[in-house]
Amino acid sequence: MLHAANLKKNKGFILVSVLLLMQLLAILSCYALADSAAALQTSRLVLAHTLDFIAVEAALGETEITLLQGEVACQISPISWTDLLQQPSAFWQTQACHAHQGTLHYDYIVETLALDPCLQLFTADGQWQAAKLLRLTLRAAPSAQRAALFLQSTVATIGMTAEACTGTIYQIAAGRIAWRQGEGNYSAEAAFCRKRPDLSQGFAKN
Repeated sequence: MLHAANLKKNKGFILVSVLLLMQLLAILSCYALADSAAALQTSRLVLAHTLDFIAVEAALGETEITLLQGEVACQISPISWTDLLQQPSAFWQTQACHAHQGTLHYDYIVETLALDPCLQLFTADGQWQAAKLLRLTLRAAPSAQRAALFLQSTVATIGMTAEACTGTIYQIAAGRIAWRQGEGNYSAEAAFCRKRPDLSQGFAKN
C-alpha cells in the first residue's frame, strides 16, 4: 500500500517536472524565434540601405561627370559640412538642382572652393595648369522611413589663374579627390590624393 502511494507520488512529481521542462523549452523557443525575426529584419534593413547607397553613389558619379564637362549649375557660397547637414528641406527646394536616376529623386548643390596655383592638373595639350576645385553635395531620401542620405565629393577640374605657385606643387588627376557621407549622426570621409591639404578652407601652401 505504501509502495503504491510512493509510486503515485513519484509519478506526479515526474509529470510536474516534465510540464515545467516543456514550458521552459517553449519559452526558449519563443526567444529564439524573436531573435531570428529581429536578425532577419536587421538584414533586410542593411540590404535596403546598401542598395540605396549604391543608387545614390551612382547619381553622384553621373553628376561629377557633368561638372567635369563644364556644366556647373546651382552654385552656392561655400558652407561647412555640419551646417549643410542641418539645412531644412526648404533650402534644398530653393537652392539646389533637382534630378532623378530611375526611381531615385535627388537634389544637389555645387560650391567653388579657393583656387590654389600649387594644385595642378595635366591638360590634354601636355601642360600643367592650375586646378579648380568644385565641391558637390547630393541629398537623397530613397526611403520615407529613413533620414536623408548625403554624399559629398570634391572634384578637380581645369582652372585659370595667373598667380604662380610659391609653395609645394601638388600634381593630381582630374576628377574626384575627396569624398564623404552623412546620414543622421553618422559621417564617413575618404581622400584620394596622395597628399591632401585641408579642403574645407581651400589649400594651404607649405
